[in-house]
Amino acid sequence: MTPKIEYAKIEQFHVFRLNGDIRYGDVVSLQQFVEQLKSENLAFILDLTNTNHLDSTALGTLALMAKYSREAGVEKATIYVTDPIVKETLLGVCFDLVFNIESAEAPLNPSESFAEVEPVDIEAESLAGVVKKAHLTLADICESNKALFKDVNDLLKKS
Repeated sequence: MTPKIEYAKIEQFHVFRLNGDIRYGDVVSLQQFVEQLKSENLAFILDLTNTNHLDSTALGTLALMAKYSREAGVEKATIYVTDPIVKETLLGVCFDLVFNIESAEAPLNPSESFAEVEPVDIEAESLAGVVKKAHLTLADICESNKALFKDVNDLLKKS
């Protein structure tokens, strides 16, 4: 499945639907968009029911949404997931500490009108910044993540 990220504002929530195999190049526009939304102080809902893979940069970008929800003092961000491997990945990086993780059988709000978060062209330097921010955020979730991503973050800090 071709990666695709969609967005809708539903009631008092920012809702993102991630489809396919989501990797670092796919989340650049997502991270930029989330940065614009954080000042609205709304909770995030993530529909991962059509997601079959998330790399560490994608996970770190999702972790940013949990961080912004926490900083805004709104309810904890929620993730809906169907794929047991994706769920295992989320739990493996301690997302259960910063997200409500719910099992779902089908995509959320199929009748809602979602708009695609359009991919953006980005220079290598900006891409490195996105990757760095995502990994630092991911490492901040728990001590085991600090250890897991230590080498990557040490390398990224040098760049």
